[in-house]
Amino acid sequence: MIRSFIAIEIPDFIRSHIADLQDEMRRFHAHVSWVNSGNIHVTLKFLGDIRESLVPQIGDVLGEISSHTRPFTITIENLGFFPNAKRPRVLWVGVTDRQQLKTLYNEIEDGLSHLGFSREKRGFTPHLTIGRVRHPGGIEEVVARMQTLSFQPGSFEAKEVVLIRSTLKPTGAVYNPLGRFEFNGD
Repeated sequence: MIRSFIAIEIPDFIRSHIADLQDEMRRFHAHVSWVNSGNIHVTLKFLGDIRESLVPQIGDVLGEISSHTRPFTITIENLGFFPNAKRPRVLWVGVTDRQQLKTLYNEIEDGLSHLGFSREKRGFTPHLTIGRVRHPGGIEEVVARMQTLSFQPGSFEAKEVVLIRSTLKPTGAVYNPLGRFEFNGD
């Protein structure tokens, strides 16, 4: 079995801005597990544990979708919390230009449903997870600071979708691409 997901990777200059933000938030000593900036991405579909034999079929679906998808711009801005600022469990950076992302997401959901993957029941809210709250102690200061920041590291062109293997280790998840599917639409 392979633990996997489908994502759009983000460029290094945005990772660098996020790492600086995380460093600033660490000074509050809240009980947050900060995501390694090298692992931050826009998740389109978490697949969970899949049989290795499904990888080529998933690749076929992603290849077909990518063949008619045009590259598009994604803007990273704003900060937020799931489910809310009063009881945050996930700290995130926002992703705008959602229409093209939502179209891509819906096509992936449709294509993979034919392979037996369940459709996501929650609505699609594109974001970059930067931290997970492990205990509420001390989180108020982080939330207060995040609410006062204007975070706008920039935009980038999404040119591909990636099928990624996630291997869980005591030091954190290690991600390895299983396939890259370049957008080739006209």
